[in-house]
Amino acid sequence: MSGEEAHAKGAEGAQRARTYLELTSRAKVQWINPHPLAVRKLTFTWADDSEPFSFDIGGQLLG
Repeated sequence: MSGEEAHAKGAEGAQRARTYLELTSRAKVQWINPHPLAVRKLTFTWADDSEPFSFDIGGQLLG
């Protein structure tokens, strides 16, 4: 699998996760990486200042 194929597969997986969470009323997914606003909201640093980490999706849990 090429890098571009892996990227497309990851984006599809994030979109499928968003759809599932929203259709089951468990979450409102507001950010999907790598949208520019989402990158800022979903990227965090470790307490020991090692490399940052990020999440693929983010939002609010409901109920």
